[in-house]
Amino acid sequence: MGSKETKIEGKYLYAIISADAAKEYGNIGINGESVYLIADQHIAAVVSDYSNGKIRPERRHVAAHQGVLKRLMEDDTPLPITFGVVGDGEKKIRQILSLNRKSYGHNIQLDSTHPIPFHHANKLAT
Repeated sequence: MGSKETKIEGKYLYAIISADAAKEYGNIGINGESVYLIADQHIAAVVSDYSNGKIRPERRHVAAHQGVLKRLMEDDTPLPITFGVVGDGEKKIRQILSLNRKSYGHNIQLDSTHPIPFHHANKLAT
């Protein structure tokens, strides 16, 4: 029997913003993927689909990540997430948003000009 290659279905995370509703930003993400929101009561994660496991810090990937952050700053005050964070899916991301809503909201209001690590990234992956 041949072995099947298992793809990990994930969500690449760019930032946390203040938002209530779904929004799409177009195909500006890593590998040209569509960037959109996963919202949970006034806080949203800015994500794109990513199914290749870990992401390599290649120039084109870093440029796409920075491009999304630049686009977000046109309309919002994003709380940037460190390059390379891939969440385990929408349900896990909503859980993290829910658990950290107050902290994220506070940090978005104070200052979001410097990328910070997504402290709970290890909880997003199984």
